[in-house]
Amino acid sequence: MRHILGPAVLAVSLIVPGAVLAASNSALPYTLSSPPTSLSNSSFSASFGGVQGTITTTSSGRWMMTVAGQTFASGTYMCSGGVCTFTGTMLLGKTVTFTMTATTGTISGLFATHGAWVSALAQWANTHLSGQEIGRVVSAAARIEGSLASGGQEHGSRDGHGRP
Repeated sequence: MRHILGPAVLAVSLIVPGAVLAASNSALPYTLSSPPTSLSNSSFSASFGGVQGTITTTSSGRWMMTVAGQTFASGTYMCSGGVCTFTGTMLLGKTVTFTMTATTGTISGLFATHGAWVSALAQWANTHLSGQEIGRVVSAAARIEGSLASGGQEHGSRDGHGRP
């Protein structure tokens, strides 16, 4: 019985949307291409968890990442000394907290496994995107592998204070 229960629990944790916001060692890479150096109205390309999008910032300190015109993530940002820190408060329509403190890095602790990330993203894509965009976005997230998808070096944190 124990041998059957273990795989069943693993399978459920990969597909149940509520199971994705658990602490873990799974890491999602991010890249911010030419972010602003001060509070400003701007747009720049970014990727999060393998998904490409556009981040738009406001001079009042808010940011939003869109993918194929749909809101993917959002939050606030602040700048000091020519460097901006982006704090996320929403990802895939769910309230979460994460911080991006450099132009590239990884964020751990948002999803229990890489499979949980891909599953949650697929659910979001199926309700927000259409046609080939769904496959493109989900495939991009599924392709991240190795240390980035399984707990590589962390350059961001879940709560913005260095705590996962």
